[in-house]
Amino acid sequence: SEVSPDIITFNTYIKGLVMVHNKCAKKVSLECIPKVFEEIERFKLKANDITYNTVIDLCITLGGIKEAWNCFLSMHSKGIEPDLFTYSILVKGLKEQPHIYQENFDFLYQSIETYIKKNTDRLDEILFNSLIDTAVAYKDFDKVNKTLEHMRANGIQFSNITYGILVKAFGQNGMIESALVIFEQMRKHNVQPNEITYGCIIDACVRAQMYDKATELLRQMNAEKIPANIVIYTTLLKGYTKQKDFNKAWELYEKIVKEREVAPNIIFYNAILEAMNQCHKPNLLLVVYNQILVEDQREVKPDIITYSTLIKGLCKTHQLDAVMRLYSEVYRETSAAFDEVLHNLIMHSLVAAERYADCEYIYERMQEQGISPSEVTYSILTKLYTKTGQYQKAIDLYDEAQRTPRKTGVIFSTSVLQSCIKSRQIKKAIEVFESLRKSSRSELDQVVYNTIVSGCIYAGQLQHALLYVQWAVEDRVTLAPNIYNSLVKNLLSSRTIEVKEKKGPGKGCIGVSQIREH
Repeated sequence: SEVSPDIITFNTYIKGLVMVHNKCAKKVSLECIPKVFEEIERFKLKANDITYNTVIDLCITLGGIKEAWNCFLSMHSKGIEPDLFTYSILVKGLKEQPHIYQENFDFLYQSIETYIKKNTDRLDEILFNSLIDTAVAYKDFDKVNKTLEHMRANGIQFSNITYGILVKAFGQNGMIESALVIFEQMRKHNVQPNEITYGCIIDACVRAQMYDKATELLRQMNAEKIPANIVIYTTLLKGYTKQKDFNKAWELYEKIVKEREVAPNIIFYNAILEAMNQCHKPNLLLVVYNQILVEDQREVKPDIITYSTLIKGLCKTHQLDAVMRLYSEVYRETSAAFDEVLHNLIMHSLVAAERYADCEYIYERMQEQGISPSEVTYSILTKLYTKTGQYQKAIDLYDEAQRTPRKTGVIFSTSVLQSCIKSRQIKKAIEVFESLRKSSRSELDQVVYNTIVSGCIYAGQLQHALLYVQWAVEDRVTLAPNIYNSLVKNLLSSRTIEVKEKKGPGKGCIGVSQIREH
């Protein structure tokens, strides 16, 4: 073609790439950026400030903060002056990864301060709000205060957005007094708080456990006819839960559900369910769940948090029929899966209630979902198998656990020891115990030593029993008196081990007085 592209062509093309990435199914790769610059050079064109700004915007959009920063440095090296847009988009980009880009932000802030001094007539609120927001992400409140000083010095008015950022920043960082001061300054300067600003200050009060102040602010909103959204009500509900004031939590819940001034969402319902668990009101769990099912017709559907919170409360109050019903419902009807911790809670409750078949059913479903069992899972199952006399299953479970990278702990291994001894597999018991001592010696207690020593005595393995008593001495563990007495009695009647009343020399020689002393 005789028509050659100019720099405007390329600038428009880069803007188009941002739109394609944001609005179309086709995604753009960072690899296209060097190619764009190669094409610009091929046509002997010079990239201008608009080119760099659009490339920086594209890099940030694609998550390429490093690439955006390199473009910014390239602008400097080519003598192209960054403008408000350059700084604003870079500041927003650096906000996303404060643990990596502290030095970059410090350098950028110095550059912006230089820009502010040279361009007092070009400044706007957007840049300063971005600076405050990013400085908060870096927990750099010196820069927050410096930015506020720059705004005041240059006559930049604080807007609702500025106040909202500040209130949220101070509130989330435990600086409640500063948050309240900023909120009062907002009112003094005749900037009307909106529901977002109110939401931030109420959240700050709840975080600071100032629940009465949070309630007062909600009343203030109502008096000013500013409608509170469901997020604000949920925040208050969580505050009452922390306060263990279930009456206020329930009153708020009933107001929302009955008056319908604002539509409750599933997060709100999950919050009241958690309130019941925290405030020990499990009798109302299923009442709220039934209300959620009614809401289901209004497109409010229970999620995995709903079911998890319900099941935790029902397990604590031993409503296990309801637990099994809910679990089966989730397993059958949703793609979401409970985690290993909740499975353990259910199985523990079922074993305690001697519902062994239900416990095995839950474990099978856990395996089907590809959830890896933990030390706790193994301990629960071993307890189940020991109680039901399925000792070999417990031992097989131990062998399975040994093949995983996880270390088998004391509780699980002790349960396995008991299964080995009850099934008269003393060699396996010895293997389990010695492996446990090798990996967790400092954690061994009286229960472990009592189990293995009494097992060895019962199986006639007196040499091992004696060795483990000596190990107990080394580990500063005292056995139960009946274990010592039993060992002494069996040693004195033994014909295979030489026994002396006092400590005697030689391998296989035992001093009875030594055991008595211990």
